[in-house]
Amino acid sequence: MSEYLVIGMNKEELDTPVLLIDLDILEKNIKTMGDYYNQKNSALRPHQRGHRLPLIAENQLDCGARGVPITSLGLAEYYDGCSITDILKALSGKALDVHTAVNVAAELYMGTGTCGVQIEEAKSFAKEVEKVKDVRFKGICRCSHESSCTTGDL
Repeated sequence: MSEYLVIGMNKEELDTPVLLIDLDILEKNIKTMGDYYNQKNSALRPHQRGHRLPLIAENQLDCGARGVPITSLGLAEYYDGCSITDILKALSGKALDVHTAVNVAAELYMGTGTCGVQIEEAKSFAKEVEKVKDVRFKGICRCSHESSCTTGDL
């Protein structure tokens, strides 16, 4: 098989794993999510761990998302290099290096087997974050297995 994939190629010929996207459905879903959260006056911050593509993140931001949560420094730097600048990063040291502050949100654990802070611990977690130089606590992020975060006011 050629090292380059060709549009129209038979799917049985693809090496796996491979990301296949129906662009019409993707764009419709992104617009639907953006419209829904904009009507609710809620900040949509769709997680990037599913696709890891700045091009999709740009589309999400264009449709009303208020930023993108990233789970690793390397990916955050990559996105930043692709002009995606509203990235949640808990990086006090990096903030100090570039003389800025970083806004963070606490992701609440929703029992989905992913990460997050237990609801009972969110207040004390926020107080601990506030103690870190050049890191600003900006709210609560409720994430579910659908990989989208909502906040009241980030």
